Amino acid sequence: MAGFEYRSDDIKATLPMPERFNRTSGNGEVHLTWRWFNNWLIPGFLLFWLLMWWSFLLPFLNASGPGPNRDVELTLWESWFETVQSLDWWASIFPIPLLHILAGIVVIYVWLAVMINKTTLSMTSREIKVRHYPLPWYNRRPIALSTIDSFFPRQYTVKRHKGGRQTRYSVAANLPNDEFIDVIKLRSSQAQLETEFLAQELNNYIQDHQHL
Repeated sequence: MAGFEYRSDDIKATLPMPERFNRTSGNGEVHLTWRWFNNWLIPGFLLFWLLMWWSFLLPFLNASGPGPNRDVELTLWESWFETVQSLDWWASIFPIPLLHILAGIVVIYVWLAVMINKTTLSMTSREIKVRHYPLPWYNRRPIALSTIDSFFPRQYTVKRHKGGRQTRYSVAANLPNDEFIDVIKLRSSQAQLETEFLAQELNNYIQDHQHL
C-alpha cells in the first residue's frame, strides 16, 4: 500500500514550464505533452537486463531444443532463428521456459515504451484527459471538470522489495466529500517540480473555465 505523506493545495509562486514539456492551445483547450524518456537511468538498466536475459535464454533454448545442429556452435542470432522455428517444441515445454520468454518480451515492450512514448494531458471545458501513445498503455478514464474542486501535487511513498521505501509524485484532483484521485503520476528526476507545475496549470484552467 502507498503511504500518504502530504498534499499541497497552494502553489505559492508561478512556476516555469519544465524543459521537456510542450504546450499547445486553441479553441478553449490546453494540451501539455512530454516524452517519457528523460535520462538513461531506467532505459539503460532495462537494456542491460534485456541483453543479459536473452544472451542466456536463447542459447539455452537452442541447446535444449530439437534440431540437426546440436553439435554445431551457433551465433546468438542463428540460435534465435532456429528456436523460433521450433514451435512444436515450445508447446511441449510449456509453461516454465515459455514464461521466461514472455517475461523477456514484456520487458522489451516496456523498454520501447520508455524510449518512444509520450503523454498528453488535455484540458477541455468538459473534462481532463490523459493519453499515453504511440504504444498502447493504460489510460485513466477522463474526469469531468464539473466534479473537480481543485488540483494539488501529491507526494507519497511505496514499499520496495527489500523493505525500503521510495518517494513518488503525482497530480491529484480534489473531489467532493474530501476525497481525491490521482490524475497523473510522474517518475522523472524532476517529478516533484513537474507535478507542481501541472497542478498550477490545471488550477489556472479550471478557474477560467469551470463556470463558463
